[in-house]
Amino acid sequence: EIILVADGPVTAGMVFVPGGLAATSEEVVEVPDFYIDAREVTNQDFLSFVGDGGYTRGEFWPDSVLMGGAVISRAEFLSGLVDSSGLPGPRDWSGGVFPSGMGDHPVTRVSWYEAQAYARWAGKRLPTATEWWRAALGTPERDSQQERLLDETSRGNFSNTMLEPVGNRQTAVSPWGAHDMAGNALEWSATETNGTLIQVMGG
Repeated sequence: EIILVADGPVTAGMVFVPGGLAATSEEVVEVPDFYIDAREVTNQDFLSFVGDGGYTRGEFWPDSVLMGGAVISRAEFLSGLVDSSGLPGPRDWSGGVFPSGMGDHPVTRVSWYEAQAYARWAGKRLPTATEWWRAALGTPERDSQQERLLDETSRGNFSNTMLEPVGNRQTAVSPWGAHDMAGNALEWSATETNGTLIQVMGG
């Protein structure tokens, strides 16, 4: 059964995942319909956020953050989110831009707050951990989740030496059409554990 959905400015480049069961590493839960990006966010994507003043626009950031056990203001926190040259951006950038030739590679070395701010800027949100698992592995009752996970990891980038362009491996695609959910870059979720920790997925 194929569900057709209307395309739009926000959902362009996303895949629709119909509601159903999701098997995480701990439980099986029901998840409602949702969209998820078909590919990881690239450096070029993130550069658009930076160029649009993403690091200076308060609507994308919390008023304060918990850091090192202390609550600090948004202004103080943002002053530390700089690249190697001191300009706003991911830590491994320089001069406000990503390394040469890496525009189509996933953006990395961004904090959860930066990932969350980017998602808000794009009119989206980070997926929950259960949404991520459903998007990655599909419906639990159809196949063995362990076999499916092993199958996907055998096709993903687990070289531990270098990142690949997003969507580079046409075989590393989830049942719903999301790329690189196993391997390549780690991906932030919206799910907190113990009040201070965030679940990181994939990678």
